[in-house]
Amino acid sequence: MGIPNFQGRVTAKNNNITAAAANQGSKGVTSQARTGGTGSSVDRATACRAGPNASRDTTRSPDPTQLPGAAMNFPEFKLLPFEMRMKIWRHAMDQSPRLIELEWTDCGNSTTGFITGTHEWWRVCPRSRKLPVIMQVCRESMKEGRLYLEYRCFDSDNDRLPSDVTYEIYSNPRADIIFFGENTCVTTMLNLFSETPAVPDVPIPRVAVLCSARGEHCCDHDDAADGVRGGVQIMHALHGFEKAVTNHNWRYGGCTGLEEVHFIVKSRLWQRGAGEIDWTVGLRPATTEGLSPTEVAVKRRLERQIAWVNDDYGIPRTGKFAWANKKPVFRFSSLAPVSTYEEEVHDSVVVEAEDVEHLEENGWAFIEDLEQRTGCIIHIPQEIPGEPFREIGFVGSKEAVVKAKEMVRSKLMYSPNEPQAN
Repeated sequence: MGIPNFQGRVTAKNNNITAAAANQGSKGVTSQARTGGTGSSVDRATACRAGPNASRDTTRSPDPTQLPGAAMNFPEFKLLPFEMRMKIWRHAMDQSPRLIELEWTDCGNSTTGFITGTHEWWRVCPRSRKLPVIMQVCRESMKEGRLYLEYRCFDSDNDRLPSDVTYEIYSNPRADIIFFGENTCVTTMLNLFSETPAVPDVPIPRVAVLCSARGEHCCDHDDAADGVRGGVQIMHALHGFEKAVTNHNWRYGGCTGLEEVHFIVKSRLWQRGAGEIDWTVGLRPATTEGLSPTEVAVKRRLERQIAWVNDDYGIPRTGKFAWANKKPVFRFSSLAPVSTYEEEVHDSVVVEAEDVEHLEENGWAFIEDLEQRTGCIIHIPQEIPGEPFREIGFVGSKEAVVKAKEMVRSKLMYSPNEPQAN
């Protein structure tokens, strides 16, 4: 008797409701591209492939109702003792981390009116405000979620008009991740860490930050008024500054209780735009260095700073090293759909762009055979002219994905360290 796959049940329900729209929406992306090959009218250099079904929505995982042996019902659950059911609900909530995306917003107050175009105010994106999936399963899970999760406001709250309300959301500090995405910057980070509305110094254990120079350059805080010589970078905002090195130490204290940091590296696979993060979006290990030279430079600088932290060297210009006794765990991750069953993983491998032609031969015969042999679904996004490398995405069990990746690398005759994406 195993733990029921509650998230899989909700995923299946939502996938069934949106199936028709998803199929229509994805046809324009994958309609002819996967037929590119010998004798095809599609340019082989720009072809892409999205798995065995050309009309499949590539932003979602396989429908769990179509997986062999997927348990969608567990009628005996209600017969379990009450205490055991509550523990199962809580365990399920801890196994379903969410990305909670923040974004800039306008501010309004009764004295000055609305203020637009500033980065001093922020909010949780509407899609990220929705109830956690587990709380939507039934009345009992809803009640237990209200007891187990935190009801907390992550919006800025500076003399807003009554009509411009803040939103409390249910969040799980043991699992959920606060995501500073496209429409945030270091100002958003500094303000949230120092001015969490009505609850100062409340820990935020897990954060994700987009690897982007834009978030540092639009508000670099490098002037006398802000009081930080040399400006504020992503790692500075996370760590914080000692009072002696800034004139405004109330704003630069760093993230309280930080345990885990995901630096989000952009990818052509499973992309989501600003404001599109909801419960269907999760994380996977990053396999690229970024999509532009600037993003690559930011990632490499973060790698150096992580090495300094792990070696107890500290972060230059921040004063006393605040993480000497307890260091956060740092990871480079990319966005991916959440898994629809326990063993499912999303992963990718980087290949040289010109080598995709070898995989495309005979109408993607090698890839289709590989899908049949391993059970994986394989995605190859459209080529972007000028990019020397491309990612190939794999969805399936961990064992199947490892096997499929090895077979692709063997087909292209790569050594263990090839290629090196730049």
